[in-house]
Amino acid sequence: MLPGMLSARWDNPDELYRVIVGTLQDGLPADVADAAEHLYGIYPNHSRAVCAWANVLMGMKEIDKAEQVLNSHIKQDGEDGYVVTNLAKVHAARNENDQAEAILWHALELDPNQNIAVGWFAALANERGGKNAMVEAWKRVAALPGSWHAQLWLARTALESHNAPGALTYYRESLARVGETVPADFLQQMSGDLGIHGRFTELVELTEPYFIPELHGLQVGNNLIKANIELGHLQRARQILNQLRMQSRPDWRPHLDHWDTEIQRKGG
Repeated sequence: MLPGMLSARWDNPDELYRVIVGTLQDGLPADVADAAEHLYGIYPNHSRAVCAWANVLMGMKEIDKAEQVLNSHIKQDGEDGYVVTNLAKVHAARNENDQAEAILWHALELDPNQNIAVGWFAALANERGGKNAMVEAWKRVAALPGSWHAQLWLARTALESHNAPGALTYYRESLARVGETVPADFLQQMSGDLGIHGRFTELVELTEPYFIPELHGLQVGNNLIKANIELGHLQRARQILNQLRMQSRPDWRPHLDHWDTEIQRKGG
């Protein structure tokens, strides 16, 4: 099936990228090697394409070629945090751990909000010194200009330590930096962590102003509906429920029906 899928999507870079990534996840990098090289020539998002190509090469154990491809891209298009993170992966694959970590840090200097890079940097610190070292790693990233992702992890740590004021400070700092449209994973983590710790008032206060049903979907909507029910704001809970129903997602229906029942049970 794969050759036919590749052929049908050969000139559609977005679709071709998805097939390549899916095949990589299935552990079959050699099957999409030619497609990955072709993608780099046609995909307007060069950074994404070169990382897909490099990961295919690394999956095939062609580490030197992956490094060459990434460095050639950097020389031509300039440094990009995502690309430099993948260059760090090349050195990690060779067990050049000090060099990999130095390059990873540089990638974070370029873009401190890369989910994979932040997680990797914190994991390395945790391996060396445990949770305290991991927290210090997040603080180091959080100090970089424009950082907002590390603050979410620092906020989670503060909540786990029963330091709600500290967590709220981190959340507000993050929201001030992230821009007008807040990514879905940001709101999902923030609202989820506040909900787990029973901070429903703060959940609603910080999440609702940025909630866009089309963008943030069921995961964030679930958290908002639950918080509003817990606070007795049944009318607002139903408004959010109706906004989610308007997205016409059959796969969401069981969850939304559950909330409909809960709101009615509470008298709303």
